[in-house]
Amino acid sequence: MHTETFADILRYGVIISQVIAAVSCLASDSNNAVTNAASKVITTHPQKQGARVLLVSERVTVSVERAHRTCSTTQMLFFHDSPPPWQFGNALGLRVGKASVPGQTNEWQYWSVVNMHTENFFEVARRMKMRSVEVHLQRIKVQEFGRPEETANYAVVTDARIPRNWYLSRPGCNFGDRHRVNPKMARELKAAYPENFRGPD
Repeated sequence: MHTETFADILRYGVIISQVIAAVSCLASDSNNAVTNAASKVITTHPQKQGARVLLVSERVTVSVERAHRTCSTTQMLFFHDSPPPWQFGNALGLRVGKASVPGQTNEWQYWSVVNMHTENFFEVARRMKMRSVEVHLQRIKVQEFGRPEETANYAVVTDARIPRNWYLSRPGCNFGDRHRVNPKMARELKAAYPENFRGPD
């Protein structure tokens, strides 16, 4: 009997999002490669696999101009002596809000980008004159024996216009120890998004 792994569940979230995004694009009369965020947001039902629960899977578009103003980033100094894309860079957090509801205040949350660092994200957006970037959000609850329950917000840049060489080789690498993704979670994220990482480690 086949047993689904957590990586399988993540992949299902990716596939469902891609199908809904494709239907949204077909139904839209826009010429833009990436449509309005509200038309591309989905939420899956919580699915449990061992000590990890996939709480949310959302595909959104992020305004590059807004990201410049509201993102969080580490402040490490990197010397780049070659043209981009660069191997090393600062960890990036994107501030994403829920779809606005009349009469309610917008809710904003930060999501840690696991497949691009700050320098490459904004440089490729500048070079390609991108006004918005497609991102897949994953909120995952982790419960490990002997440790308090944690919830992690991950963001995977999935915009088809970005060449693979701008991505990291594995989730959260080249950020420094404080911002590394749990090794098991990193393997599962890379397995779920093979086209959105640069290649072999």
